[in-house]
Amino acid sequence: MFSFIDFKNKIINDKENFDIYNSKDLVKRQICWTRLFKVFELSKKYKRSNSIVLDYGSQNGFLLVALCSYFKHVIGIDIDAYVMSIAKKKLKEEGFSNYKLYRIKPSNKSLLFLKDKSIDLITCTDVLEHVKDLSVVVCLFKRVLKENGYLIVTLPTENFLYNFGNFISYFLGFTKKPHEDGHINNSNYIKNTLKSEFKVVEDKNILFFFKLMVFKNH
Repeated sequence: MFSFIDFKNKIINDKENFDIYNSKDLVKRQICWTRLFKVFELSKKYKRSNSIVLDYGSQNGFLLVALCSYFKHVIGIDIDAYVMSIAKKKLKEEGFSNYKLYRIKPSNKSLLFLKDKSIDLITCTDVLEHVKDLSVVVCLFKRVLKENGYLIVTLPTENFLYNFGNFISYFLGFTKKPHEDGHINNSNYIKNTLKSEFKVVEDKNILFFFKLMVFKNH
């Protein structure tokens, strides 16, 4: 029987570099794993019979592995070939076959291989802050999500405490830069864009740093 905690420990003890997920920076590592655990627990709350789940921006596939342990059909999408290869490897190691993986180009946001109103649940962790055309991605979610389907997202933080933690991590040699690159959208913009198309169902904070939200298609 799959255990997400045991899987987490395997990744932490793996000699391969999985970025923050087995970093020596214990605080940031714990924050990242906590986000995945919280999203997974919420996803189980919104499970339907024979649910089809889309993990948009699967990265290394660590959440994807957990989703495959609970849902019958799981789809993973990312733009990075390297992280997708890691995801495929971990899914195989854990013995799962109830998934489909798609690598897409950054310019391909229409995802026509996904049928309209075909997805019961979308998970999207640490992704939307990096998306240039956020409204296009939100329209995609709206198109593929079933009526009364759910969207679970994590939002970035720009608060002083988290930024100070980044600087400490850099000072101790855990990271190469004193700040994070690549954040195009802040949490308020993401939240308001999603609220224009979906109904807010849950709005939570994770460890005082990050916001976790659940939206419902209507």
